[in-house]
Amino acid sequence: MRPHSSNEHVVDPNVLVIHSYKGVDVLHIYQGRPLCSLQLSAHHSAHADINGDGVIDHVQAVVLNPGEVSTYDDSASCYGMAVPLVSGGRELFKHSICRATHWAETFVSTSRWLPGLNTYGRRRMNHSYSEPLEPVLIESIHHNAPIKLHVTQTAAQHESILYDSIFVLSSGRVTSLGPQGEFNWQVD
Repeated sequence: MRPHSSNEHVVDPNVLVIHSYKGVDVLHIYQGRPLCSLQLSAHHSAHADINGDGVIDHVQAVVLNPGEVSTYDDSASCYGMAVPLVSGGRELFKHSICRATHWAETFVSTSRWLPGLNTYGRRRMNHSYSEPLEPVLIESIHHNAPIKLHVTQTAAQHESILYDSIFVLSSGRVTSLGPQGEFNWQVD
């Protein structure tokens, strides 16, 4: 939690915001009655407005072990997904986090294409038995603007802040997806 200044304090508070393992609850400070509640899943998930549409999104890593599905496929059984909390289940994205997902990575990591080109020393790993950790959400650098422009702008100058989702597996694979689910990078 970042340090804060005294000008961020509310002079006459009327609610108490409680963050617990179940989610967020807002209580009336004088009557103690609950005013509203937002239940958030804590299992391999994170919550934020990742695409800047004003709606909180549920970002989750899912890894189904081969015994849990009838036909195992990395792209269908090991993925990162984002769903708005209020839309009734409309997916923002669902993207593989176990399998190589970009043509350049596949080309470089496949020694049969050009044996001398595989300088990254990628390990051939079965990520199907990996355990996902909670996704990490970091502010996205807009890909259509130069980095210098992004660094010199303040948050107030942006229309909205977008977030990249970083998915980490216990096997060591780390995958970054952009605010709309676009592939950024992947490393072992």
